[in-house]
Amino acid sequence: MSETKFFTAGKLRASENSTGVTTVYFCNPEKLNAFDLEMTEQAERLHQELLWRKPRVVVFRGEGRAFSAGGDLDLLLWLTEQEKSQSKKTMRRLYDAFLNLARLDCPTIAMLNGPAVGAGFCFALACDMRYTFHENKLGLNFVKIGLAPGMAAEYFGLKTMGRGKLTEMIATGHIYFAWELANYSIFEGLFPLEQLEEQVYDIAVQIAGNSQKAIAFSLQQIRNPLGDLASSLDQQAESQAECFIAGEMAEAIAAQREKRTFRFSV
Repeated sequence: MSETKFFTAGKLRASENSTGVTTVYFCNPEKLNAFDLEMTEQAERLHQELLWRKPRVVVFRGEGRAFSAGGDLDLLLWLTEQEKSQSKKTMRRLYDAFLNLARLDCPTIAMLNGPAVGAGFCFALACDMRYTFHENKLGLNFVKIGLAPGMAAEYFGLKTMGRGKLTEMIATGHIYFAWELANYSIFEGLFPLEQLEEQVYDIAVQIAGNSQKAIAFSLQQIRNPLGDLASSLDQQAESQAECFIAGEMAEAIAAQREKRTFRFSV
């Protein structure tokens, strides 16, 4: 599949392939793709670019042997020398820059092609789907350096695993093999490393071929479920009514009946 690069800025790169799948690469392999202020600024710019481009699905992956080692240690050490108000402002900017990428108006996939720890693993938890290989190393090791968790570790962790396992991961700071976490609903798939890329992009291509309007409506409820059944049903009726008037359902149904491929424009 041919790829077209549309964003290159030092530590982040983004491209779209011929199937409509967008890929974002963390490109700081010398530091295991750790997040720093330079990458934060680039993430803010990439977010604006993606809002304009309206991707169908985004796959995040790391360049080199890691997905992301989390917060850059030199940045963390610099923050120990700053006033509390400055360190809080800096970390909130970093959180927002990366979590905005994970929470786009389309499905987001974290392809953990190498170790993901600390804020790097938190970023993966914030994505809609996660895939990795059995022997990959993962963890929430903040407390090992005397740091409370950041990047909404608890918020997204409770959405993807039980309270007990999340508490164990945070309180011990242990680094796990992915297969040790297989029973905790964290991953949508664990594959052999040599099959990981093929499997993830097969799923992403399927997503890219479907109605983006319909998916976006569903993502709203998946990410922020309404509190009661009646409210949920009312929102679904509203969403389906919007789909009825979007103008593509009749052609999509005809294509399904005729067993031919149909590509949605929205």
